[in-house]
Amino acid sequence: MSNKILGRVLIVAGLSVLVMLFAWEVFADTLSVIEVRRNIPLAEKDPVYRDYYINGGSNQGLKNHLVVNVSRKVALKDPSGTQTFGELNVPVAQLRIVQVGEKISVARLYKEIPRDDIAMLEQTGVLIGDLIEMKGSFVDNRRPPALNTPKIESASTNLVDSTPSPPITGAAATAALPTGAPVAPATPVEPAERQAASGSGGAHEVETAN
Repeated sequence: MSNKILGRVLIVAGLSVLVMLFAWEVFADTLSVIEVRRNIPLAEKDPVYRDYYINGGSNQGLKNHLVVNVSRKVALKDPSGTQTFGELNVPVAQLRIVQVGEKISVARLYKEIPRDDIAMLEQTGVLIGDLIEMKGSFVDNRRPPALNTPKIESASTNLVDSTPSPPITGAAATAALPTGAPVAPATPVEPAERQAASGSGGAHEVETAN
C-alpha cells in the first residue's frame, strides 16, 4: 500500500510541475504594461513625456515605430463580490514603440480610443497591468508631432485702453457712418403733371349740360 501511495504522490507532483511550467510559458508570452513614468519639467517651456514600459522586446517581435493596441480585462461581479459573471476585454488606447530592448520596450501614447461605441472605463488612460495586443499592429514611421508647451503672454497685450474718445460731429460723423447704416428718408417729389394740375385750378373741370 505504501508503494502505491508513494507512486500516486509522485504522479500528482509531476503533473503539478508540468502545469506550472505550462502556465509560466503562457504568462511569459503575455505582453502588458509593467511601469508608467513621467518626467518632471524644470521650466514651463519643457515638454512633458509619459513613458509606458512593456515586458517584451525584440524577442517578442516588438520594434521601433510599431503601433500596438492596449486593452483591459474588466470583470463583472455581483454586489457581494463573491460571484463573477465573466470578463470583458475592453480596448483602451494605442501605443507607439519608441525604444526596444531585448526583453523590455518603451512606448508612448499614439491614440486614445473614444468611448462612443464601446464600454466605458472607470479609470481612463493606460494603466499598469493593461494588456498589449499584437493583433492589428502596424508601423508608423512618421515623426510624432511636437508636444505643446504652455506659452506665457505678455500682460501688455491684455490691456484695454479705457480712455473715452471725443464725439465725432459734422461731416466727419457722416463719413464715419458704416455701410448699410439707416439714412433718414428724403422728401418725396411729386410728378410734374400733378403739380401742373394743382396750379391750373378749375381749368380742367368738365362742363355740365344745362
